Amino acid sequence: MNTLLAALCLFAGWTLLYFASAGTRSKLGDTAPRPATCKMAALLLALAAFALCTVSQGPGMGSLLWLALLSACAFAVVGVATWAPQALLRLGRRQRQ
Repeated sequence: MNTLLAALCLFAGWTLLYFASAGTRSKLGDTAPRPATCKMAALLLALAAFALCTVSQGPGMGSLLWLALLSACAFAVVGVATWAPQALLRLGRRQRQ
């Protein structure tokens, strides 16, 4: 269960970094989240995932698991951004108040 939660944290973190990129920000327009906020949240999610992995698997295997999940989730975000970009862009749009 901790591994799945760590993978979800890393996927969300990579998605936030995708939102912080200049190309994505131009597609989202005024509804784009701030890049600094996205980067800070992505860092916190990555640290949370690292903590989950090391607590559940120990420091050695947990670090290796975290690195594997980091790569796998980055590949997943790139895949979704390539084949279904509107799915991620819908997540990045926030409602105007």
